[in-house]
Amino acid sequence: MGSSTSHLEPSEPFTLSLGSQGSVTGLILGENHNVRRFAGIPYAKPPLGNLRWRKPVPLSLDHIYEGEVTGTPLDCREMRNVSPQPSYFLHGRKLGAIPDDKFSEDCLMVNIWTPNEEPPEDSGGWPVFAWIHGGWLQIGSPSHAIQDDPTELIDKDGGNLQAIVVSIGYRLNVFGFLSGLDEVKGNFGFWDQRLGLEWIRGHITHFGGDPENVTLGGLSAGAYSVHAQLNYELREDKDTDLLFQRVIMFSNAIPTQPKPYLEAKDQFGELCNIAGISRDNSPADQLDKLRQVPANELIKLISQMKQHTFRAVTDDEFIASTLAEEQQNGTFAARFAKKEIKIMIGEVENEESVYAAINPPKSFSDFLAELANYYGPEVAKKLTTAYPPLPADASPEDCSTRFGKIVSDVQVRIPIRMLVNDLVNGGVDRTSILRYRISFRPSSFDNVFHTNMGVGHAFDAAVWWFGKRLGLTPSEEKAVKAWLVLLQKLIRGEQTDEWSCPTVRAYRQLQSDGTIAVKDDQQWGELLTLSETLRFRDDEVDMG
Repeated sequence: MGSSTSHLEPSEPFTLSLGSQGSVTGLILGENHNVRRFAGIPYAKPPLGNLRWRKPVPLSLDHIYEGEVTGTPLDCREMRNVSPQPSYFLHGRKLGAIPDDKFSEDCLMVNIWTPNEEPPEDSGGWPVFAWIHGGWLQIGSPSHAIQDDPTELIDKDGGNLQAIVVSIGYRLNVFGFLSGLDEVKGNFGFWDQRLGLEWIRGHITHFGGDPENVTLGGLSAGAYSVHAQLNYELREDKDTDLLFQRVIMFSNAIPTQPKPYLEAKDQFGELCNIAGISRDNSPADQLDKLRQVPANELIKLISQMKQHTFRAVTDDEFIASTLAEEQQNGTFAARFAKKEIKIMIGEVENEESVYAAINPPKSFSDFLAELANYYGPEVAKKLTTAYPPLPADASPEDCSTRFGKIVSDVQVRIPIRMLVNDLVNGGVDRTSILRYRISFRPSSFDNVFHTNMGVGHAFDAAVWWFGKRLGLTPSEEKAVKAWLVLLQKLIRGEQTDEWSCPTVRAYRQLQSDGTIAVKDDQQWGELLTLSETLRFRDDEVDMG
């Protein structure tokens, strides 16, 4: 489904003044020219050279957005750089970035879509939906691909969101999450995301947005990131105004305490060894030599590593060592309730089908090793004992099916229910928690994905981004529009009582026929029981 945004052409340029900070030229898009897009606006200094593996550096307060010729607008008509990344495939289709993408560490930019009109006079500006893309924290782009494009969602003749969408680019894989030394504590991608949110707070009024009416959302690793950002935002020692008032978490949450950053030293050492850097050098020298390795070479080195996935860590700077404990004991819930935050959270019907298809084990002997690549050996062993045993003569299909089941449970189903349960047990009113389940699959997906995949992980992009361009039929458009009504209300900061379910065990479901119903969560008890397997500090449980 990844492709360029040529489906939105023809278009025309539009120049917007940023006052004393210059101007930007974007495009007017949409079938009826109802949407403006400004692509590739930097929010930080390029993290190049000595800035690689450091927290992002904000642009100066007097930074001028201009073109190569002084005084001309910055050209924001075309999508710009995305973080360098390896290639992931699903049934032969490349995931993440799209063919036209340009890879560069100079990727700390936002893409902004707005209605092509002024905000209502009686408002503080358009509501803002800040978006963090998914991709295991290893791959992806800030809404470059056709399935993630918000143009039709915003369009008043389409999804009618009538809000601004800001998609934040951030460093991925080794560039965003290398750790293992006191000199490199990791989580740089999270710091990038946060600086992007701070940039929105300081600049979105130029685009007609209301900085006091922001919803933060993400899918998959983007939802994991939202959970991390929410924890940071609600830290006890933080007394600044909230950067967002509501959160949306599609198909992911943090399942347990990430490992301490120093426990990633073996991965750091493996990278140095493959790069030909002696471990006899001081840590500072090793890091300096790694900074001299070109970005494209680092991506090639990743493919040679056994520990090839770079993950979030507990650094006690962005990720507090008390994160999991405070969620379980009610401290996090109390802060959540005090700030009157609302959360939309849920999953799709067949999360497991995609996880079963990406790097699955092909035999019983491979099974534990592949699980360990996600979670580390100790957690992998505990997880295998929590599920029915896999026969030693299990077929490749049986191995991949079981792998998909376990990983989708631990990445998506279990942590979602853990978070909801912990919030309610901690005193958060259930009307502040909007649970959902997507069981709807557009008929056009049959031309792309085998029907036996059902509604796989991230297949709901066609719903959330109002994917008319993806081939929705007129009846499917009608069903999706009806489902999106409450999403619109949430992002606008309006009342969402209609979403309220009778108990925390229930969720609102977009059914396979496009109708909407409230259903009881039949997996609630089983998955919360399995969650006890994760109620400890793990080696590698992370995102996906």
